[in-house]
Amino acid sequence: MNEFQKQYMCNFQQSPREVLLFNIAEQYATSAEEYDRTVCTGPVINHEVMPATPREQFLSIQNARSAFDRLCANYPQFSRQELRRAISKADRRARPQ
Repeated sequence: MNEFQKQYMCNFQQSPREVLLFNIAEQYATSAEEYDRTVCTGPVINHEVMPATPREQFLSIQNARSAFDRLCANYPQFSRQELRRAISKADRRARPQ
């Protein structure tokens, strides 16, 4: 197999690091949405519950920030930017089209 085939015509596999990052991001997105559903009483838009009051919005944002800070502390091998990108991708994948 020549170098081109090795790089571009193979079966792509995620590294253990990528799998861990994906799992962490998916777990974060799911837990944040679960928390929002217990706190927020607003309408459901694009399959996500919205805060009805500034207090609900504050609680939702506070939870998301503290959960993200815990992730960063528990998984220092990932940068904040890597985690944000992975969470954004996981959040988009979780939404029905």
